[in-house]
Amino acid sequence: MGLRASLIEIYRRIMPLGKEGADFIYLNGENNLYPYEIEGVISNSPTAYRASLLNAKFIAGAGVLNEETDKVYTYKELPFVNKKKAYKITDIINMSAEDLSTQGGSWFHVGWGIGEDGLLKQTHIDVLPYCRPRKAKEDDDKNLGKIYFKDWRDKAKFGQKKSQVKWFYPYSPDLNVVKTQIKADAGLSGDLEDFTEAIKKYRGQVFYLNLTPRFEYALSPFDSVYNDCDTEYRMGLYTNKETREGFMGKVIVVTSGLDEQQEKNVNADIGEWLGSEDAGNIQIFNAEAGADPTKVVFLQQLKPQLDDDRFVNTDKRIKRHILGVADNIPEPMIYASDGMFGTTEGAFEQYKLFYSEQTEPKREKLQETLAYLGFPVIIEPIVRKVTVQTPTP
Repeated sequence: MGLRASLIEIYRRIMPLGKEGADFIYLNGENNLYPYEIEGVISNSPTAYRASLLNAKFIAGAGVLNEETDKVYTYKELPFVNKKKAYKITDIINMSAEDLSTQGGSWFHVGWGIGEDGLLKQTHIDVLPYCRPRKAKEDDDKNLGKIYFKDWRDKAKFGQKKSQVKWFYPYSPDLNVVKTQIKADAGLSGDLEDFTEAIKKYRGQVFYLNLTPRFEYALSPFDSVYNDCDTEYRMGLYTNKETREGFMGKVIVVTSGLDEQQEKNVNADIGEWLGSEDAGNIQIFNAEAGADPTKVVFLQQLKPQLDDDRFVNTDKRIKRHILGVADNIPEPMIYASDGMFGTTEGAFEQYKLFYSEQTEPKREKLQETLAYLGFPVIIEPIVRKVTVQTPTP
């Protein structure tokens, strides 16, 4: 796995997209696989995985607010924003929140259509799989480049022709830009009054929400605890390996003075006692003749080498670091103790309120982005802070 510190140094590296044309893309990580590595290390760490899920849940909030009723819309009440995939706006919010919680960014695909008024408008939206889009280098006039889309783990196809790689236009709400793109995809030129047919061939636009805009691609919130996530995984791997392959449950059987046939009989009998699954947990030795007849068979069970207290302090430190980068999740929200709900009245509600406030900047940024893309909503937080008004004397 790559070193996390190197990302800041190489985030603007570019390389040719393929064998055809002059387009260059910005690499996402030194090997262009940074988001895949982040995805993998989080899924391998129990604490990071739980933290990312809870973080996404609080970013997405409790749903979309109906300002007229001051209540959250039910799922049935919401219109489809992507009929092809049967997505409603809450589906888009949830998918984007997952990417924001793990990667620190999200890619939106926006499609255009003809509204009831006969004008072009944003008609559907989707969230692209985060690991696949890459930005092409700007042109000489600093105009944004295309967004290329492929699985970059397939290195054998990395140098394929540019024309064979799927791509989208960068997002622009300018209708003149949209019209030009539609005509280009339809292979038309000149003035065009009716876009009804031409728009069917339009590939759409992509907008990149980057919570760390000083970098070309987002820096994951878990970047600084990458090694902690990996350590937690390896601690679990060590425990598993010692449980499966260590001395735990192993038995030594020592026999003495048995001839070849007797040794075979003893081995067969002991094998039947254990059964096929546990046959590997026993080792049989036949000692030399001359042993006391009353002690022909000697059994000894080896002590397990697994030290359950070995990583206690390390485990606590790792959990604290990981929960900290996930917008300061209170530990009781991830690892509930038996007496958690009986310690302080309302304590858990205070944890939820605190964490709802911690995730508010990301939630607001997502809300602003959806409005910019033509899908304005108000995301209701999971816990709304109650403002107490002091009566006027």
